[in-house]
Amino acid sequence: MEDKATLKDILHQYLRLYPQEAHRQETFNKYLARNTTEELYTRKNFDGHLTASAFILNKSLDHILLIHHKSLDKWLQPGGHIDTTDANIITAAYREVSEETGIAKDQLSLISNWSEELPFDIDSHHIPENAKKNEAAHYHHDFRYLLQYAGSEDISINEDESLDYKWVTLDALVEDEIFGDMVQKIRAVVVKK
Repeated sequence: MEDKATLKDILHQYLRLYPQEAHRQETFNKYLARNTTEELYTRKNFDGHLTASAFILNKSLDHILLIHHKSLDKWLQPGGHIDTTDANIITAAYREVSEETGIAKDQLSLISNWSEELPFDIDSHHIPENAKKNEAAHYHHDFRYLLQYAGSEDISINEDESLDYKWVTLDALVEDEIFGDMVQKIRAVVVKK
């Protein structure tokens, strides 16, 4: 797993690519400063913890896969918590995709113009309290990767975690509160591909 020094370096490289996101990354940067490497990955750290997810595009790069997250009751990209058995953050993203959608890693290819360790996006977002899980409100600092799926758009979701799935055109998400900014960022990368 990436240690704190490596994560700081990843954030530095990320901000060189996306200097306009300096303000957006302040929450994550402050979180890195006040937590040890071990605390960054601990699910019971209610200051927050790192997570991994993936924006999955279809073969023609014009649809994105969303799953209806059961506990949050929202349409989101596949992803989740990083396990101690994951070699690194991107491995966690691939594992989460497989667990939530049944899509194997060998059916996915990374879309990027940079190294594999550098995520497509880093997003810090608030997670509400969950009394059922005895979890206080906290932040997820999500490393998001951009992947292309070569298989059939008919997938098999994990019904323990998700209610449904859908492939949505990028055009349909341009004005979306959650995904609008990501669509612009995705298009900028896909055009360069």
